[in-house]
Amino acid sequence: MYGSDSQKYGADVQALDLVPCAGGQAVFIAGYGSDSAPGAPPTYDVRISDGRDSLLLARGPAIKPGTLRATPGRIAWMDGGSLRHFSTTCARPAASIAVPLLTFDDIFGPP
Repeated sequence: MYGSDSQKYGADVQALDLVPCAGGQAVFIAGYGSDSAPGAPPTYDVRISDGRDSLLLARGPAIKPGTLRATPGRIAWMDGGSLRHFSTTCARPAASIAVPLLTFDDIFGPP
């Protein structure tokens, strides 16, 4: 469904913000540490998922967890000092939920 950039997250990735959509989709910010440089700042992804398959919308250390918002046709988040947004099909989005300390497996169940 989401093409070559689809990624399946597991127990090692922490979801930080989650916006449930109708039909089983979700928009989320996920955070993970850097394997290549110990002590480097965490990197964050903004993704939209259909179950465990997800599409990358943005990636970087300046994405601000806690800023994810959704309306029926658009999602938005802060990246550094800039508001970023993406047109999406997130139908009937719920309010953003802060879900720190929950892994992707905690939210969506084991693979």
